[in-house]
Amino acid sequence: MHLPLPEVTTTVFFSPNPGTYAAIRLNPVAMVKDLNDPEALVAAEALQTKTYLVYLNYELELPFPNRPWYRYNVCPIAPSLRAEDETEGYTADMCVPIFPNTSHPRGRTPLRTEPVFPYNNCYHWAEFETDIRVRARTEQFDERQAIHLPSDEQVEMGCYWGEDVSRMDELRNRYRAATGWQAPAPQPGLSERQVPLDQSASASTSSVNSGSSCADSTVSDGSKDSVHALMDIFSGPDQDVIVLPLVDLWLDLAENLKQEDITDPLEFFKERDAVVSIIQAARERAYVALNAPHPETPSKIDTVSVQQREADVQMVEAKSSTRTRESLVVARILCELS
Repeated sequence: MHLPLPEVTTTVFFSPNPGTYAAIRLNPVAMVKDLNDPEALVAAEALQTKTYLVYLNYELELPFPNRPWYRYNVCPIAPSLRAEDETEGYTADMCVPIFPNTSHPRGRTPLRTEPVFPYNNCYHWAEFETDIRVRARTEQFDERQAIHLPSDEQVEMGCYWGEDVSRMDELRNRYRAATGWQAPAPQPGLSERQVPLDQSASASTSSVNSGSSCADSTVSDGSKDSVHALMDIFSGPDQDVIVLPLVDLWLDLAENLKQEDITDPLEFFKERDAVVSIIQAARERAYVALNAPHPETPSKIDTVSVQQREADVQMVEAKSSTRTRESLVVARILCELS
């Protein structure tokens, strides 16, 4: 039995509420326009993007009005079972259907949304999350259009994920022991929550796994003092924000996305990687331009000195010419007298 939603004085908010589903589309032009790089802008305009289905898991910082965007952790929704990946321990049944979809290899009870989900082929995948930025809108976000996942259904989903994570660990460890797999060297400067953006999402869904929660990574990081930990609540995780996907978001699912157009969520990360490549290329061009040698231009004082020297030379030449004429006149007079 679902508890009734609490009474609220308004249904329109400056940022969408977590616990809801949404349609999103990457906005490459908005991501690169502040770089002031014409080449990057042309490349961004040429990118073709699609609309994707996501679940808003939680906000990564306290929301305040009049901001250009809001940062979220989201779970991309898939129109199919999960692809198997031995290296990460993923199997096809590590997911849960969203009612009216009832198909699952192990017969898991589907999640029930309020109101009923408008699609009958969708799944949540276990341990499949990423961070995005949602662009603010002048008309804001009307919660009356939103589809929510009730709290008891969220708890049920968490129980499924607990089962799946244990199996993932077991299958992954078994595979690595059998193949002699060794962990890659950790990359300096990356926190628990941060994921290398140059890792291809098509290779493995682990490339978008966000790891532990924001609170866990903030409190457990011994390198941060208590002041920094407190400020993280307001400012969110320390990320290279410009490469974080910037998206337009709509709460009215049926109006903005048809079931036949629901795309494999891994395609979203290919789009993200393409924009990140454009941004990295623009940064490289800016660095080269900043460090390129520039021809020295004469200072104002040097210019005045050159002009003064030229004037002095002209004066000397004029005086010399005058003296020469005077000498010729004197010589002519002396010749006539003689």
